[in-house]
Amino acid sequence: MTPEEKPRQREEQAFVLDFLPNGYVFDTRPSHVKTPIIQALGKTSFMLLELVPKKGVFVQPHEAVYIGEGKREKIHHINGRLAPSKL
Repeated sequence: MTPEEKPRQREEQAFVLDFLPNGYVFDTRPSHVKTPIIQALGKTSFMLLELVPKKGVFVQPHEAVYIGEGKREKIHHINGRLAPSKL
């Protein structure tokens, strides 16, 4: 198997590093358009991830959340990898 054919490794769980209930401070969009953001660290390969919680869900730092395939209790979707400059 060549590196191009290697399947992408997906995280099943992540640890919350920070929860931004009002989104990023530097986001110039109006506050009613901003979405809450969870900055997390993947449990298996330690990827920095940007997650969006379900409506009305609040998480605490150091909390483990499920982000794998199937039904997620607290996470609506995964925005993708998080740039270290956004921490």
